[in-house]
Amino acid sequence: MRKVIEDPDNNIVISIASLLELAIKIGSTKRKLEIGISLFQVQQYIKNSEVELMDIQFDTLITLSELPHHHGDPFDRILIAQCISENLSIISVDRYFKAYPIIVIQ
Repeated sequence: MRKVIEDPDNNIVISIASLLELAIKIGSTKRKLEIGISLFQVQQYIKNSEVELMDIQFDTLITLSELPHHHGDPFDRILIAQCISENLSIISVDRYFKAYPIIVIQ
């Protein structure tokens, strides 16, 4: 996985859906996630790196609405729909991702 990320020929994209989920989990009263840095620092990293921030397009919503229900997590379903509609690969260890017509890198 690290080789894929560090390969200069690959464009690294992070979905706004991932950042939305991150913000929700960091800000929850149950503190479902600790990442050791602030969201502001995440934002600065993205701004200062070659990582592209990807918005959710309407085509993705159409794909999402037609997606088989192999996976129940709404954020993961958005990521899967983005991969399909934008023809992208995804890095994930989630076993349910392989049920969809996307390239999953583990």
